[in-house]
Amino acid sequence: MTGTSGTGPASPYVIAAAVVVWTAGVVAYGSTQRTVCHSRCSEEYQGRLQSVSNWITFAPCAVAVLTAGQLVELIGLRPAMAFAAVTAVSAFVLVHSPARHLRVMPSRTMARA
Repeated sequence: MTGTSGTGPASPYVIAAAVVVWTAGVVAYGSTQRTVCHSRCSEEYQGRLQSVSNWITFAPCAVAVLTAGQLVELIGLRPAMAFAAVTAVSAFVLVHSPARHLRVMPSRTMARA
């Protein structure tokens, strides 16, 4: 058995366990995020919030699948996986950057003071 996932007899089980843990994390994050959003939103906008949230969550999936397939065809599997890893790390750094905590956009007059 050759491939990118390993050759040992336990490798499919390790991959399955990792997918289960990842899925549990995604479900926990999604339910927590939506609970917080709905608790902060007034009742007349709850349906709109849910529909926009679904659109933002699921609409990019088709584009992502097509783009990933083209990237693998263009540069190969391993370089595409490396690209995905670098992109994920970059997104992680951006999400945890101080820019997320800015409540007021700095202006030139604020910078001079």
